[in-house]
Amino acid sequence: MRGPLDRCERRIVERNPTFTVVTPTLNPGEGLKASLTSVLAQTRADFELIVIDDGSGEPFDHRLPADPRIRLIRHETNRGYGAATNTALAQARGDWIVFVDDDDTIAPDYLAQMEAVAHQHGADFVLAPIHTRLPSGRRSRLAWSPPGSVSTGAEAVVAVLAGKIVASQHLLMAREALVHPAPEDNAYSDFAFVVANLLNAATVAYTETGVYDYVIHDRSVTGTLRTSVWDLGRLPELIEPHLRAAFDEPAATAQLELARVLVLTQMLHKAAREPEATPLRSDVTQWCRRRIRRQELAASLRSRQPATAASLALAKASPALHRRAYQARQKRKVASS
Repeated sequence: MRGPLDRCERRIVERNPTFTVVTPTLNPGEGLKASLTSVLAQTRADFELIVIDDGSGEPFDHRLPADPRIRLIRHETNRGYGAATNTALAQARGDWIVFVDDDDTIAPDYLAQMEAVAHQHGADFVLAPIHTRLPSGRRSRLAWSPPGSVSTGAEAVVAVLAGKIVASQHLLMAREALVHPAPEDNAYSDFAFVVANLLNAATVAYTETGVYDYVIHDRSVTGTLRTSVWDLGRLPELIEPHLRAAFDEPAATAQLELARVLVLTQMLHKAAREPEATPLRSDVTQWCRRRIRRQELAASLRSRQPATAASLALAKASPALHRRAYQARQKRKVASS
C-alpha cells in the first residue's frame, strides 16, 4: 500500500489531483468512517476527496479524518443528490470523477484499476460490477452483462435500459466528458445524469476488477418504499430528449419503451418489498398496472427479457401473486448468496 504523502507531493496533489472522489452525505451514520477510510486507503494517493454535506442537522467536521486532501462543502438546506452532484462537479479539480456514497466502500486498488482500464481503451467512462452488502453481511452482485470489454456510449445505454447493467454514479467518469448537469428535482437523479452523459461518450469500457460495495439498509433510497418512488416514474421523461437526440427513429422510441419497462419493474419491486399493506404500496401498484400495456410486454420480449415480460403480466393480472412470487425469489437469492 502507498505510504503517506510527503510535503512536496501533497502540494502537487492539492493543486492538480488526478482523481476527484465525491461523497455526498446527509446526517451520516456510522458507515461514514468506513467509507472515507476506504477512499484514503487507495494505492493511488493523487486524489482529492470532496465531502458534500447536504444540509445535515448537526455538524460532523470532527468525524472527518485529518487529511489535507479532504474538502468539506456544505449546503445550508437539504437540496438532494442532484444538487450535491452539481456542487461537487463545479468544485472538482481532478481529471477523473468517482462518487462513493457515505456508507459504501471501494477496494484499495479501485482508482488504480479503473484508470488503467480507461487508458487501455481510451475510454471516457469505465463501469465495473456493483456488489450489494446486506446488514447480515451477505453479498450479491447487481445486474452485470456488459456488451463486451468496450462499447460506444449509446450501446452502453441500450444495455442499461435492457436491465443488463446498472446506471448509477458509481463508476469512473472523465470530468471533461460530463456535459450534462444532474437534475436537481429527482431522488433518482443519478440515473438520468449517467444516461445523458453516457450518450455523449465515444468510448465506454467495462472491467471486472473494480470492486464497489454498496450497502443496503433501512436508510437506503433504493431499499425502502418512500414517496420518492414517484420520482422513478418521471425518469423516462427526463431522459427522453437525450434518447431522441442520440438515436434515430424507430430506435429512439424503442429505447424509450425500454426505459418505461425498467421503471415499471423497479417500482413494482419496491412495492413488493413493502411488507405492510400501506396506501402508498397500493397506489404505486395500481399506477404501474395501469401502465402495463401490450407495448411494454412486447418491448420486454424484443429485448430478450422474457422474465421481465412474465413479471409485468403477472403484476397486471394479480398484484398479490406478483408480490408473493417476487418475495420468494428474493429469499432464494439471499439464501444462495
